[in-house]
Amino acid sequence: MRPALRASRRAAVRPRWRAVPSGAGLLENLWRRRGDQSRRAAHAHRVPRRDGARAAAGSCRSVARRPAHARGDRRCDARRRQAALALAATYRRRGGTPGTGGSRARVKRIIRIAFVSQPRDAIRASGSQHGSVAIVTWALARRIARRHEVLVCAPRAPGQVLEESAEHGIRIRRIPFAFRTLHKAVEIASDVLGRGLPYPASRMYFAEYAHAVARLLEREQPDVVHLQTTAAWLPALRRAVPRARLVLHVHDAALASLPLARTARLLAHADAVVTCSEFVARRLRASFGQGAPLIRAIGNGVDLEHFRPADRPPPGPFRFLYVGRVSPEKGVHVLVEAFDRLVKQEVDAVLEIVGPAGLLPYAQIRMMDADAPLATLARFYGRNALERMRRQVLEARTGYTNALRSELSEAAAPRVRFRGALAQSDLPDVYRASHALVFPSVMHEPFGLPLVEAMASGLPCIGTRAGAIPDVIGGEECGLLVDRADPAGLAQAMHELVRDPDRAAHMGRRARERAEAHFGWDRVTERLEGVYFELTAGTA
Repeated sequence: MRPALRASRRAAVRPRWRAVPSGAGLLENLWRRRGDQSRRAAHAHRVPRRDGARAAAGSCRSVARRPAHARGDRRCDARRRQAALALAATYRRRGGTPGTGGSRARVKRIIRIAFVSQPRDAIRASGSQHGSVAIVTWALARRIARRHEVLVCAPRAPGQVLEESAEHGIRIRRIPFAFRTLHKAVEIASDVLGRGLPYPASRMYFAEYAHAVARLLEREQPDVVHLQTTAAWLPALRRAVPRARLVLHVHDAALASLPLARTARLLAHADAVVTCSEFVARRLRASFGQGAPLIRAIGNGVDLEHFRPADRPPPGPFRFLYVGRVSPEKGVHVLVEAFDRLVKQEVDAVLEIVGPAGLLPYAQIRMMDADAPLATLARFYGRNALERMRRQVLEARTGYTNALRSELSEAAAPRVRFRGALAQSDLPDVYRASHALVFPSVMHEPFGLPLVEAMASGLPCIGTRAGAIPDVIGGEECGLLVDRADPAGLAQAMHELVRDPDRAAHMGRRARERAEAHFGWDRVTERLEGVYFELTAGTA
């Protein structure tokens, strides 16, 4: 390329940086130094995306007409021509233009989006997903695919095929080499040593999965890469797809507790960060200031058709429900103690505990905010390295549950039922058979999917004043709030609902109204799609 032409291009794509407070200077300087000028220039020469089969086919011809210096790699252009022809054929088969349903509504433009799942979250092409992040990933992918091209990259679970198609033309590509057992062993070993970064924040965390995804994306060349959780993979993905917009989807506030300089270097590779709640977004903005990439709270959602209120309240004693991981940071031991106090007051109530049992790796506990309520969890992990190793390896799935059972009195034990993990498709009936949800989290909960599932099912919720829980419940019209790690206060709140069932029913109705107004998946998808359009506005 001629020097004068190269210089003129650099000048044309030079970003205009805003003045930022001094506290944000570190991340701002990294963004200044970030070598993305060439990527922005490449975006200026990308193939226009217009609606309809004729436009898709016409984009192939526009590639051929571009000058040699704007075409880039010939293989990339060949793949782009093939993709455009396939898209044109798809439009002809569907008999319409991109949008929703069989005859799709018109949209601004078609964006090619690659969702990258967590290495521990296998994605199914049909049926319910397991794990909150997998549920969110699939719910968003399904709805985004109504108007855009979607690829989902996920680890391969036993019995799954490497390539599969799903509804709305979603393509699923699975990575066979995600060594879960090996990485869990390394994670536990790093916990025992207690040195350096927590293993989930290190570059070695499922590195082989990240590199395999990067190679796949290098072949696919999407417009947007939507990465779940793991910021350490951003540099590898940036190298693989320098033209794409990288969106990091953050499901907790752990990034805010990691070393600032290192996290800033990672975030410099992202074009946007979307969060599961305004609470997490506030934490990130406070840590990284205005020099951070675009940070947007898109929230989490619930399927309002799947989770619906019961026609009438269930008969029998007042039924309290807990749904979630049966692990110390979720405060299930606080709930068990509170329920035991309730039974001693001769209250006619039962408690159902639904969710998989197991200790969250201590490395992830270390990434949470250290405060007094969280410090009480150490007794479930052990006081020294050897004891932590034993409890996380030998007693990971039974130790905490056994401790919960041992805390129940003889009067309370028959009234508590541990149901274990249930499929997502079975949960609506469980909610409809209950009177109230109790969510006693000790950690600063980033969102709390069971809360919105219960609210959509018409249940009042009792939660703790921590993290995003107060924002989700939205005041005492939909539920009650108590302090963390306070079994006496929790028992009192539970007793209030039992004493006044009419008030509990009114709270349940208001909870359903709030879920409809704020937490439907379509609303979340609109917010996410707006971020995609904002990032790709200059590339169409």
